Formats: sequence, C-alpha cells, structure tokens
Amino acid sequence: MYSDKDREIQRKMMESKMQRIDIDVDRARIAAATGRVAEVERIVRNVRGQLQDKAIARDYFVKVSETVKSISLDANLKLVDLSLEQAREFALQRLEGKKQDAVKIAKEHLAKAMELGAAQTFKDLVLKKIDLISMTGGHRQDGPTKAKPAEAMPKITNVAKSEKRNYTRFDEPKLQVKLADKMFTTIDWSIGGLLIANYDGDLDQGGETQANFCLVGGDRNYTATIRVVRLDSRHGTLAVRFTRSTMDALEFFRNLMKQHAQRAV
Repeated sequence: MYSDKDREIQRKMMESKMQRIDIDVDRARIAAATGRVAEVERIVRNVRGQLQDKAIARDYFVKVSETVKSISLDANLKLVDLSLEQAREFALQRLEGKKQDAVKIAKEHLAKAMELGAAQTFKDLVLKKIDLISMTGGHRQDGPTKAKPAEAMPKITNVAKSEKRNYTRFDEPKLQVKLADKMFTTIDWSIGGLLIANYDGDLDQGGETQANFCLVGGDRNYTATIRVVRLDSRHGTLAVRFTRSTMDALEFFRNLMKQHAQRAV
C-alpha cells in the first residue's frame, strides 16, 4: 500500500508532468500561428507520448488530445494561407517554378487540414484561390491559339513594342481608381495592374499605396496594394502593378476577362 507520503510524491510528479505538457501545448500553439507545421507535429508527437501515462486523469487526456488536434489543424490552415500568398507573389514576379512549388505545398497541407476536420468551405475557397493564382503570371499567348481562335479573342489595347506587359490589357470597361482621396479613371487594366489617366497626385516611382477601384458608375469597391512602375508627368499617366490583391479583387478581374471573351464569341 502507498503511504500518504508516497501519494503526495506521485501527485506532485503528475502535476509536474502536466505542467510540462501544458508548456509543450503552448509552444505548439505559438508555432502553429506562423505555420511551422513540422515543429507542431514534433511537439504534438511528444505530447501524445506523454499522455500515454495511465495515471493521467481521463478528462485531462481528452482535453489535451482535442487541443493538440485543433492546433495541428490551425498550423496546416496557416501554412496553406502562407503558401498561397507566396504563390501569388511568385506569380506576380513571373517565377513560374516557385509558384508551382508553393501551390503544391498548399495542396499537400490542404489535404492534411481536411483530414484534421477543416470545413469544406475552406477547401472550396482554397481551390478558388489556386484557380485565380493560376491565371496570374506564367507564359501567356498574346495572339490566337487553337483553343482560342482570333474571332474569340477579347478586345485588348494596342500598345507599342516598348510598352509590352506581362498580362493582356483591356481598355474597357473603364475603372474608377481612388488614390489618396482623389478619383482617377483607367486608360487600360489587366490582372497585374492599371494604367491611370490624368494623374496629378503625389506618388513617386517605386512608391506603394492602397488603391480602391470599381467599375465607372459601379457601387462595389475592391482593394489592392499597388506599386508605381512608371510615372509620366508629361502625358499625365500613372502605371501601377498590384503587389497584393484581395481575392475578391482577383475574382472581379477574372469575371471581367470572362465577360470580354464571351462577348467576343
């Protein structure tokens, strides 16, 4: 039989073990917040190993088991988001290989997240984001192809050779763009950026700011972070590239492009 002293020693040992487990859970939670999945998995394995002690109370076992599963899910969700953001940035830089690698990581951890109980709505949103990212960057055929003959090509702006861009540009419909409380109208636009007319603001070459834009006469606004790539004070034009766009903004441009293609058929 155990003496009172023995039971007290066991109680203190168990309290110490539970404190170590709680510390590990907190460490896993911190790692999950930045998408460090490998670190979270290592910590969770250690925690689950410690939970095998039969002396651990059942309610504590259940609570910690559910917590580390939730943390593992959070870590994978975060890594999916971070990977998609990287893929988006690589796409804007036309780094196709890196973009595909980032998308692959996102897909792998999406699968893990679904196994851990992620909602179907999250999966649907991720797949939609991947679809949008796939439209950004990469090799683009400017002329007609077998899949898209000349008669199905949407109307695009004619530009000089020195004015070629990475993305197909459209001059219609016009967009209203709000920069620092001033409103401007686009000359043309693409999924990668805007060319703005009659610009008289304070932005400089390379400057970044937030832009709000909508269809001329429209009532729904979209937001993106832009960087100035060319400022032509003589002609009053401002060319900007999107450095960060909301998924709503990307979907907005994709829908405009689809409408162009449909009207051209």
